[in-house]
Amino acid sequence: MLPVGFGLLLRATRGILRLARTLMILVLGGFSVVAAAGTAYPVPLTIDRWNGVAYGSLVEARSLDTYLQCMQLGAIVCRARDHYGSEAYCTLDPAANPAFVKNVLAINNASFVEFHWNPATGVCTDMRLINGSQFLQAPPAGDRPDGLFRVELYDNEDGTFAFGGGVSTARYFDDNPWEFISCDIWASGYLYCVARTRYGSSDWCYTYEAWNPSFAESARSIDSASLVRVAFVPSTRVCTRISVSKGSRYLP
Repeated sequence: MLPVGFGLLLRATRGILRLARTLMILVLGGFSVVAAAGTAYPVPLTIDRWNGVAYGSLVEARSLDTYLQCMQLGAIVCRARDHYGSEAYCTLDPAANPAFVKNVLAINNASFVEFHWNPATGVCTDMRLINGSQFLQAPPAGDRPDGLFRVELYDNEDGTFAFGGGVSTARYFDDNPWEFISCDIWASGYLYCVARTRYGSSDWCYTYEAWNPSFAESARSIDSASLVRVAFVPSTRVCTRISVSKGSRYLP
């Protein structure tokens, strides 16, 4: 059995590696950053049939020739079609991966979706769901949410730090080319939340659904009507709690 301290270090290292993968995807994977308002990652729908992966932001997959969707029709069915006419399709028995089903049901207008499948069998194997301000569609000119809910970093003065803010607020102000807040939920169990203020300061944390099931459920609920606050232990970067409030004041 590994010593407790070594186990925490190993978990933290895995979290950092996943963070590095996330950043590499954002920087090298064609995610363009729009600086006219809050940070935006309009991710075009992309399909890699050879490796069994399809991904894109929901708002970018809305056209006559592209789509990205997952359905619960007894079995789970995920489908996608890109601008080149390439199509992806996979199915899953809901009993085989309940967290995959939860991710499907949590998809909304602030989502990035990445689903994986076994090319040999057509069975869905994993889903990455990111719900955050980066993936919201830009609002009409002059349409802004309440400015009280900007993304901020906090010291809770109880041994934990925190970050929080309104999802729509983080996206829609003209003076915040840096600002965003989001949580990343893998059906295989890994969770990662991150935020950056309009001044460029940022914080992040990670956890696993097995460690904190209620955290995962709240992260899945994030949408454009949400105010999110996440607390974490700074020495380990492990998320400890999350609150998601919803209401009309948080909408554009």
